[in-house]
Amino acid sequence: LPMKFVARGFNYSGKGDLTKDVFDLYTHTEMQSVDFYYYDVPYVLNKKLNADLITKINTRSLAFFFQKNNLLLNKLPVNFIGKFAFLKNGYSMDFAINSNDSDLHDMVTALPPQYLKWLENTDIKGTGNIDFKLAGLYNAADSTLPDLSLKIKIRNGYINNRRSPSPVSNLYMDFETALPGLDPDSLKVNLDSLHFNMGKDYLNAVLKVKGATNPLIYAKLNTELDLEKWNRAFGVK
Repeated sequence: LPMKFVARGFNYSGKGDLTKDVFDLYTHTEMQSVDFYYYDVPYVLNKKLNADLITKINTRSLAFFFQKNNLLLNKLPVNFIGKFAFLKNGYSMDFAINSNDSDLHDMVTALPPQYLKWLENTDIKGTGNIDFKLAGLYNAADSTLPDLSLKIKIRNGYINNRRSPSPVSNLYMDFETALPGLDPDSLKVNLDSLHFNMGKDYLNAVLKVKGATNPLIYAKLNTELDLEKWNRAFGVK
């Protein structure tokens, strides 16, 4: 499979009637550090995981049904459901991961570490939703790949870097992207709305993109913004 999973400080306990062809497996898992790659793309790096899972397993067909899965990724509560089944020439998957009405600071801590250098000196408040899906068939013979989608909502966001004279406030965002068949040329990005204030400064934006090699782009931007304040607020160039 084109995925890599690394777990450190792994503690696992589970129970289920393994004598049956189909049974429910109840497990509790703790990992001090987790890395997850899919097609060499890191989606999770060096994150602490605490999970209580209920998985239905069909030993005849090698199918797994993730029925109830409550996870804590760092401090971010995540719900994970789906199914995974081996086929003759590949596998079928349908994964749904979401976190609703979550603390914005907890959402940010779940990002890969290279994006978090500025977090130590930054106060973050607000709420947000994350909805991630990976579903479809993987067949190496005919290069069939699953579909990927991601939706993120942020409400009442507040970001204040200690070096910034003005915090980012009233942060509002509706973002969604889709990658059918994991094909870059089928990429769809829809930043339906982005708004925030920095003191008297403001930004309102809409961005839509189709494709990656020769993208079709629609953008609308209305702003009056001091870029030096922006740089200080986020601590990045």
